[in-house]
Amino acid sequence: MLKIIYNLICNIYSIYFTFFENFFLKKKILKKSNLEKKGFDIIKSISNPDIKLFDTTETLENNKYMKKKILAENNIYKLVNHFFIKNKFYLEISKLTGFNYSIDFMLYYQTFSIPDNLKNQEWYANNWHRDKPFSKNALKVIIPLKDINTKDDGGIKVLSLFQSSEFKKKKKIDKNFFTMIAKKYDVLLFKPNLCFHKAGNPKNSYVREQLMFQLNPSRNWCVNSNIFYKQKYLEPKFPKFSYFNDKKIFLNNL
Repeated sequence: MLKIIYNLICNIYSIYFTFFENFFLKKKILKKSNLEKKGFDIIKSISNPDIKLFDTTETLENNKYMKKKILAENNIYKLVNHFFIKNKFYLEISKLTGFNYSIDFMLYYQTFSIPDNLKNQEWYANNWHRDKPFSKNALKVIIPLKDINTKDDGGIKVLSLFQSSEFKKKKKIDKNFFTMIAKKYDVLLFKPNLCFHKAGNPKNSYVREQLMFQLNPSRNWCVNSNIFYKQKYLEPKFPKFSYFNDKKIFLNNL
């Protein structure tokens, strides 16, 4: 019963705020992109940042198969500046979606191989799911910090919009789903509320290492002023409520 109520609340939240964003925040898109057609897309040619920006203040062990690397607050803003401003990535995202966004959450983490007898348990979002308590316009940005050369390296797996719709109806996975294979600092964009996705399970002692940014539609491009503190905790859900009292920093003020 509680699960039914939770799913109902998530659906109401998603429908209402998606409508609000589409009506008040969305600008016209000149050409429909792969992101709009499929629900995900890879953007390449992001220049390498200064490696010192990945110096961490502490490491938090979620469990024996996942570690969070806590970045210094100033380094977070410098990384946002590098990836989103210097490389003009924020303009590319707005061009693809018609939205400006608030960068509300960031996570730098490592994942390790889960034994076969434990892989059906939840360790680091390693089972198929959607991010239900979000709008349909929310974005996740995945940036690998080392090359993902094969499917055995544990790259994120994403079902397209069509495949996700079929999965919801038939509970069967189309085996031709997307698995991320990329060079470090390539960027994956996807819509977590619409596309089923899961973390891949790295094999052969490979350690997956990457950044994840959570983006929510906003009137202006900005960064959550509490992004440093939030990286120590679980990713916030229901973003319109979770970040309601948080101050935002405009990108041009970084």
